[in-house]
Amino acid sequence: MPDAPSNGYGSSLETYSIKVGQRWTSVRLEPEVMAALKDVARAEGSDLAELCTRIAAARPHGSLASALRLHVVRHFRDRAMDRARADLAAGLATDDVGVRATLFARDDNDYVLRHTLDLDSVDQVDPCIGFLFVYWKALCKGADRPRFDAFKLAAAAAVGFDGNIHLLDVEAANPDDFRIIRQAPKTMICRTPDNVPLKTLGDSIYSREVRADYQAAKLGGQPLLQKVSVRIPEAALSYQRIMLPCANRDGRVDRLIVVVAAPSRLPHPDATVAAFS
Repeated sequence: MPDAPSNGYGSSLETYSIKVGQRWTSVRLEPEVMAALKDVARAEGSDLAELCTRIAAARPHGSLASALRLHVVRHFRDRAMDRARADLAAGLATDDVGVRATLFARDDNDYVLRHTLDLDSVDQVDPCIGFLFVYWKALCKGADRPRFDAFKLAAAAAVGFDGNIHLLDVEAANPDDFRIIRQAPKTMICRTPDNVPLKTLGDSIYSREVRADYQAAKLGGQPLLQKVSVRIPEAALSYQRIMLPCANRDGRVDRLIVVVAAPSRLPHPDATVAAFS
């Protein structure tokens, strides 16, 4: 009889006979792990016996079953890392129209990549971003930037775009003291692989680079359109955004309207590891 469920899939352990070297032995594994082992063997150009023999010979200690699981995790983690590197390389060699500048920040395996786009290309990006840019320009009424109190969230809500809007207080001299007035509900980052929304990013490279971008939009005083790719331990994603500065009564930028296109997930190297842990 199979044992009780032993992992997040609810699968039971099953007994398998595998050949290691010149002898047969038994291991107890989840069916998903055994199926993955066969996939790994095919991918590595060997049969299951050859793969298990190699894993058994290389393991420094511990059970054979644990070594087999670990090999599966490492194989798919490495494959995911290769995909993530390919995505990053493709992002660095972007064919996007109107790229004015590229900013790249890296911290170990994590990175934040931003392509700053010409505002002339705003019509080629997300319709939500295009709509809010046109609305922002209308609010300017000939000035360099509009007053924040002229902006009405209801105008975006009327066309279903309010869920993509962040509102930020950037009056402080120190970007670390910038304050979120409103978080865009549709653009919440969710953790890989359990899809739990992240309420805070802490002091990650992503949060630091986001604050730097907000500071750049504040000091520049003009809309800043970007394509962003992010890889942090919790998630890997890509999206577009525009940062629209607004002024107070004396003309200084003290608020930002940040419009974010719904993020798309990128392959994340940690997803496979978490799934088997």
